[in-house]
Amino acid sequence: MRLIVVDYLGLCTMPGDYERNDLRRVGALSALFKALSLDTDTAVVALAQLNRGPEKDNRRPRMSDLCDSGIIEADADNLILIDRQREPSGDVRDTTLILENQRQGQTGAAIVQILPAHDAIPRQARRGS
Repeated sequence: MRLIVVDYLGLCTMPGDYERNDLRRVGALSALFKALSLDTDTAVVALAQLNRGPEKDNRRPRMSDLCDSGIIEADADNLILIDRQREPSGDVRDTTLILENQRQGQTGAAIVQILPAHDAIPRQARRGS
């Protein structure tokens, strides 16, 4: 196995006393996924929810918008945020993948086109700002 995708972190549970404390639960899960990745030499992608800050302030998401971001940031090798700009009609205009944090290289962004009928991203992507 080369890739494990967890969709999504907020629905994961942990046995024990974690039900009453989301911060501890997310921290334990993040550490578990990091250990799993290192022990099995497998990439683990954990999807997580952003808070409503970018929508309210009409701005690009940033790391601090990630729920319980400090714990996730400490364990993650890469953090990729998705920014979907919408037309007033609600249709998606542009989707930007933002590499917000990368332990072994540069950060940056790429504007991508999503093909909703296929749930796919075409091979070409434009570099964003």
